[in-house]
Amino acid sequence: MAGDSDPICSLTATEMLSQGLPDVRTEIFKDASQFFLMEQPEKFMDLLKGWLPKQGGEK
Repeated sequence: MAGDSDPICSLTATEMLSQGLPDVRTEIFKDASQFFLMEQPEKFMDLLKGWLPKQGGEK
């Protein structure tokens, strides 16, 4: 996850990091900085709730 307006970690850096990880899905938050989880909490929580069950942990 990354914000498209993040002044610290560019979208290029996000892409490079994603390429080095297996089975990765990158989600870009439009009009958000590195604080995307506070700027768009509903989208963040929806993505997290969809991702967690797929990780095979306790339910």
